[in-house]
Amino acid sequence: MNVWSIIGLEFEGVTLQVVLRVRTFALVLLFAVNVNVVFAAADPTMINGNGVNTQAQPQPILRTGINLNGKGVSDNSRQLAEEIGLLPLLEKIQNLRTKTSATVADKQEMLETIVQAQGLIQQTGLEVDYTLAQIAVEQNLYSEVLNTYQTDRDKAVARSNGASFYSNGALWAVTEALAIPSSRNAKYAVPSGIVGILAGVVPSVLSLYAMHQFIGKREDSDFDPNMLTKIFGCPAGPEEEYPASVWTFLNSVPTDDSTGKTRKDQLIMRWIRDQNIPTFTGLKSKKQIELITATATHRKGLSIDVLTLRIVMLQQLGAEIMRIKSYLLELSMVVSGNKKI
Repeated sequence: MNVWSIIGLEFEGVTLQVVLRVRTFALVLLFAVNVNVVFAAADPTMINGNGVNTQAQPQPILRTGINLNGKGVSDNSRQLAEEIGLLPLLEKIQNLRTKTSATVADKQEMLETIVQAQGLIQQTGLEVDYTLAQIAVEQNLYSEVLNTYQTDRDKAVARSNGASFYSNGALWAVTEALAIPSSRNAKYAVPSGIVGILAGVVPSVLSLYAMHQFIGKREDSDFDPNMLTKIFGCPAGPEEEYPASVWTFLNSVPTDDSTGKTRKDQLIMRWIRDQNIPTFTGLKSKKQIELITATATHRKGLSIDVLTLRIVMLQQLGAEIMRIKSYLLELSMVVSGNKKI
């Protein structure tokens, strides 16, 4: 005598109505579990209720204020000229160019000043390129690792979902197979109900496990500081140092800004408010900063979220540094005589 015969003999008096209730309970359990999973993933208040990450559509952090068709330079371009020591040269070129009766010595002096100004503009542009090259190397490295993590995650989730689908179909097939003869022999009703419960519970458990797998794997994070190190005030090595012109630019307050915050501080505030990077919530968590900057080792600290956060921050940092090129273009137009300082 098999186990189903024993159960059938023990509960031979169970009616079909009880079996239907058991099946209804299984369906309700399946629905409730899946709904809770979906809402937990979709409702940001269940993850973060402290007011940060509130800006769903982030805007450009800073405006250049440049008008290429205007005769004068923008205030931010003039500020950059002061920071890199270019302003005196531009004023000198402009004064020499306005002389009505320029001597040979004046022309020679203007030529030398133009060469000096162009050399300074070129040096600053190369310093920007150097910084962007360092950022690009780190982005490529993180993107490669992130792609591997995401591929492994997707395969694991697909396997769990496949097991959920197969188990659900197989168990419900067994349930209905047992339910067919239950109208003539009540001993099959209880086994049918039990398998029906399993048909609801097993796929639900596998669905929950798939949701957990969606986070991706975690590995130990190594000490390997990146270009975000100095942005967050962490000790930086020679590889993470910024050229003087770039670092001065990031630590200066835009001329058209009323908050009094430097470009670097405004960049950090944008990251805190950005709803698209919810894993970054502020500067209070030392561990979070260490994971972003890779300035300390942490067990199981490297994940898809951390890698994504690093890449996004490096991209936006590089974009703000690239704005220096816009100001250099306007300053080079002063050298060529197309604009006035």
